[in-house]
Amino acid sequence: MNKEFFELVKLGIMPWEDLKKMIVDYNTAMAKCQGEIKPIAKETSSNIFTYSKYEYIREHTQPTLDKYGIEIEMWPIKPNNEENYFLKIRIGHTSGYIEEKITPIIIPKQNAGRLTEEQLFGKATTYTKRYAYCNIFAIATYEADSDDKKTENQENEPGNDSETPSCSKCGKIMRRRKNTKTGNAFWGCSGYPECTGII
Repeated sequence: MNKEFFELVKLGIMPWEDLKKMIVDYNTAMAKCQGEIKPIAKETSSNIFTYSKYEYIREHTQPTLDKYGIEIEMWPIKPNNEENYFLKIRIGHTSGYIEEKITPIIIPKQNAGRLTEEQLFGKATTYTKRYAYCNIFAIATYEADSDDKKTENQENEPGNDSETPSCSKCGKIMRRRKNTKTGNAFWGCSGYPECTGII
């Protein structure tokens, strides 16, 4: 919750009913946005692992955010008396409600590639943005196969066909996912991690 809004209510500047409606509208938009965003293929490979670039994830999810009136900004900060940097996250909605969070930026001590301090900071900041963004909007990523690389909008894409089941726990649509250890495919609730329904 944003403490500044509650201070406005305490001071009598904003009626509680107005704030309550803003929060409900914000939470509703976030839930719809999270439920509609599809899993994203990991399109980038390194020597160690595959992943989705932050810019790629933003490009594929921005239309959904726009649809539900959600904006998000993230930038690094260094609070007073703190040695480490943090990522400040501001999520806004057309209702006027704004949610703010901070999360630490972990800069790796190992520097096998002999990057400069600025490059290490840039990589760590981008990683933190990607992690925070996926966490906020409940975005799942998966290993892309040859069909995924050919097209991302085929009718048989997870969560996009008439045979997609609904979660028996919460009623949201299920998404086809893959167990990273066994490689086996399964249906998982699109509301994960709030809902852990699987088939």
